[in-house]
Amino acid sequence: MSLTVAHGELTRVLPWAIRALGYAFGTADRAARLVTDAAAVDPALLDRIATAAPRAAGTPRWTFAEGCLHYDAAGLSLLEAGPAVMDFLAARAGEAPVVEARLTAAAEPFLLGAALLAGAAHGLSVVALAEGGWQAAAGTRLATGRGAAALSGPLGEAASRRAAAPGAEIVILAAAAPGALGLPQDARDTGAALAEAFARGIPVSAETLAALYALETVTWAPTSERSRAQAGFTPRPVPAS
Repeated sequence: MSLTVAHGELTRVLPWAIRALGYAFGTADRAARLVTDAAAVDPALLDRIATAAPRAAGTPRWTFAEGCLHYDAAGLSLLEAGPAVMDFLAARAGEAPVVEARLTAAAEPFLLGAALLAGAAHGLSVVALAEGGWQAAAGTRLATGRGAAALSGPLGEAASRRAAAPGAEIVILAAAAPGALGLPQDARDTGAALAEAFARGIPVSAETLAALYALETVTWAPTSERSRAQAGFTPRPVPAS
C-alpha cells in the first residue's frame, strides 16, 4: 500500500531515523533535507534509506593537489561524504573554470543524485562520472545518462574529455559560472518536483514509512507511557462511552 507523506513530516522523521544509523546529529539533519528533496524526484530513495546499513567506522582522508581533491571516504556513505565534497568544491570553485574531485570508497552510491543537489544548492553546476554513466545537476535540473556527449557547455566538454577510473571511483567536475553546463531536454525539473511535494506530499510505501518510524523511536522515544502516547508512539486509550 502506498501513502502520501508531507515533505515537512519526512524532514521531521528522517534526522532521527538517520541518527539511529549512527550519524552525528548535524550530519543526519543535513542529510535528511537532501534525501527528502531528492525523494521528491525519486521516491524510491526512501525505501533504500529505510534499509540502509549503519554508519561505517572508517575515517575519511583527503588531499588537494593540482586543482583536484582526492577524497577517500573509507567506506562512509554518500550521506556524509557527498555533502563534504560538495562543500569543498564550492569553496574552490572561484579558483578555476572547472574544479575536480575524485571520490573513492564511498558507500551507497544510489545517493549520488542527492549529493549533486547539494552542489546545485551552492550555485554550482556539477557532473559526476561513475562506472557506466554520469549524473549532472545545474540550477533546478537533474539528469542522468551514459554518453557525456549529451552534455554541453564548458563543463560538458570537460566531462567528455574525462572518464571515471575502473572500479568504484567517482569523478566529480564542478563550475560556478552561469551557463557552464547544458543538460539534455529530458532532465528532471527538481524545482517543479519539490513544489509538487510541498503541495501534495511524497508517495511512500506503508512498509517504508513504518521502518522509518521504527528507526526514529530508537533515538527519540519518550520514556513514560503517557508521554509515548502524546508523542504518537502508542495508541491513546479510547474512553468508554
